[in-house]
Amino acid sequence: MATVRVLNNVLFIDYRVGGKRKRVSTKLKDSRENRKKAEVIRKQIEYEVSTGLYSERLKRLDKKEMSLSRGFDEFLKSKDDLNKKTADGYRNAIEKFIKYSGNVAIKRITPELVKEIKSKLQSDKYKANITGTKNLPINSEKKVYKEKTLKEITIISYINKLRIIFNYFVKQKYIPDNPFPAQHIKFKPVVTIPDKELNDILSKLKRDNREHYKVIMFLLLTGLRVGELIGLTFEESIDFREEILKVKNFKKNREDLLPIYPELMEFIRDEWNEYTGLLFNYKSIHSMKFFERFRKREGYENYSFHTLRKTFITKLINSGMSVYDVMTLARHRNIETTLRHYSRADLRRMGNEISNKTNMGSILGSSFKKGLKLVENA
Repeated sequence: MATVRVLNNVLFIDYRVGGKRKRVSTKLKDSRENRKKAEVIRKQIEYEVSTGLYSERLKRLDKKEMSLSRGFDEFLKSKDDLNKKTADGYRNAIEKFIKYSGNVAIKRITPELVKEIKSKLQSDKYKANITGTKNLPINSEKKVYKEKTLKEITIISYINKLRIIFNYFVKQKYIPDNPFPAQHIKFKPVVTIPDKELNDILSKLKRDNREHYKVIMFLLLTGLRVGELIGLTFEESIDFREEILKVKNFKKNREDLLPIYPELMEFIRDEWNEYTGLLFNYKSIHSMKFFERFRKREGYENYSFHTLRKTFITKLINSGMSVYDVMTLARHRNIETTLRHYSRADLRRMGNEISNKTNMGSILGSSFKKGLKLVENA
């Protein structure tokens, strides 16, 4: 049963839904005339509660006024398979957006507002930890920060994550259309290290510091990301019997398997005397500043740890290996990433291989000849 109550000279309706007490304001001042109006509202609520119509109306209203933060919490709950790093990426994107939009209702986010906030993100400042750079000692306990602006690729990443979140909102019918446009990343040309410079880098590292040489050579021979190198152990990562390298893929929260081919096996056996414990004794990427110092000193500032991975992938491609095999060894999520390592010369080489290694000519019939003109006498 619903009842009319007076509180601070305002009329309220008290009722219960699912055993829970509810109270709604009529926004009417207490008077004889308004009590008659409140009675009509009471009967209407009583009817809707008894038939279930009231709960449906509340659900529709709730969806209509769903805030960004509540909608995001719902989105995360719907994604049971997300690992912590991916979930944090989505959370960071929505927090950056709310910083400028406020925790408004989802329906209030328009393409115009998205464009405006994207512009604001381009001047957004964050504190970057620069401890260990320039003249500061690497092991300094004092952390030094510098204000930096977000890179364009970071903003694009935010917008793409927000687009995924809002696709969920569209699916839930909180909004009719997604206000976030698809963002296309303009990739820079793939940079690799030429053989001459690579040999120079390896010989100097081998002469100056054998441990540093081992790190760079191992990355070059495996194409691992530098973060994957840390934590490799002989007991868990190296299977000499099956000739397999087991790598923890933190991006996908899984274990990837790579072949230990003869040259890699020879390198491991030559460079390590004991096959126990960690392969490399580094606690984090930040403790591996040696390569940055080496590059600056020797004039190779355009290269990085990741350039070694790109060089490895490009060498696989230039060897004539199948693009799908390269994609598997590089552990790329999609083939477009792998194809970025191909040049026009590579495509020409693949075209020749199609002609030389397949029977495509026979499909064209016996009249097919090399150098066939599409139009006679052209």
